[in-house]
Amino acid sequence: MNKLLFIPLLMLFLVSCESEYSSLVKKELSSGEINEELLLDLKMGQTRKEFHEICWNLNSKGIIGQGPGNKYAKYVMPPLNADDDSTSVDMLFYGMFDDDKVMYGMDMKLHFVRWSLWNQNFSPERLIEYMKDRYMKTWGGNEFIPIDINEETKAFVKVDGNRQIVIYKLDDMDIAIKIKDLRTDRYSISKKEII
Repeated sequence: MNKLLFIPLLMLFLVSCESEYSSLVKKELSSGEINEELLLDLKMGQTRKEFHEICWNLNSKGIIGQGPGNKYAKYVMPPLNADDDSTSVDMLFYGMFDDDKVMYGMDMKLHFVRWSLWNQNFSPERLIEYMKDRYMKTWGGNEFIPIDINEETKAFVKVDGNRQIVIYKLDDMDIAIKIKDLRTDRYSISKKEII
């Protein structure tokens, strides 16, 4: 009789231990909702060639430029409020591609244009909050939830359908944002994936 009670109790315990993040991912992936937008005219599912053509076109219009070392494109993201130039953000970005050269996400590094070491108004912590708010205003959907990647790395994650956004602090100036299509890979987040 005790064995018959033990198995259901163990199953209940294991289900209740599932993290908020894991539950959210399972729920969103099973919803069938598809979100492919990344930024500008870039979307998940485009080829590396399409990525380069779109970036070339944006560059020729003066919307983006070349980032340092030609490893990223550079975009000065305008503020949501046109009257507030203090929230302009420097963004370096590049697509994440699978073995078939199809884009499944975006790797970004950001800092406030007016960042300075002595001014906490432009700290990475404030930029994280600003970007969380910006994504909520732009795309809506689920709220960001905090997650611990490891003892040193705290992050915020938002999952809507197949699209996952992870935001975390890189250093005293920059934050990182990784947007990823969860249909293409396992969904667990590790330090290796975010650095």
